[in-house]
Amino acid sequence: GLPMDRRAEGTSAVASFNASFFDRNFVPRGVTVSQGQAWTPVLQAEASPWLACDQWQRCRIGFADTATRPPDAVNAVAGTPWLVRTGQARSDADDAGCAALCARAHPRTAVGLAGAGRWLLVVLAEGRRPPVAGVTLVQLSQLMRELGAMDAVNLDGGGSSTLWLQGRAVMARPANEPAERALANVVSIVRSVADPGADSGPR
Repeated sequence: GLPMDRRAEGTSAVASFNASFFDRNFVPRGVTVSQGQAWTPVLQAEASPWLACDQWQRCRIGFADTATRPPDAVNAVAGTPWLVRTGQARSDADDAGCAALCARAHPRTAVGLAGAGRWLLVVLAEGRRPPVAGVTLVQLSQLMRELGAMDAVNLDGGGSSTLWLQGRAVMARPANEPAERALANVVSIVRSVADPGADSGPR
């Protein structure tokens, strides 16, 4: 695992942000595919919704059969839990058994799809930096829905949440973690030479 400031794609991409939860050995949670290659091993794939994009950058979010690699996926990352599912945002009842991770305010990273999958929505929230506490998962899910997401997934947050735009960090770090945290993988959006559109994928 490397922090974003030591990743070539992080410092050279149009935008880069953190992706999957991971263990102390930097094994990511859920399905990860990079440049068509599936990562192994992975953790808890059966309970980790994913965002996957094919070679034409058509993306979708999967909730069922998450242990299976998404068909035609060239790039994919996974998170937990779901934030918006077929237009329905999380409620307090969904987080009743998840007080520490879900119901408390933390820095957050989320991805979603809007406009029948045409638009990729990325939201990062600062936190743990008084007076900015962060957001709960219900608050984050409501924001994603307000932005138009029909499906959305929570990615790793806390000290892992980091956003770089055109080679520089643009998020304030949590007060207790002033340095960039090493990450298992990231999503980078790069400008293609052959195609003026954007191309994204985990690295």
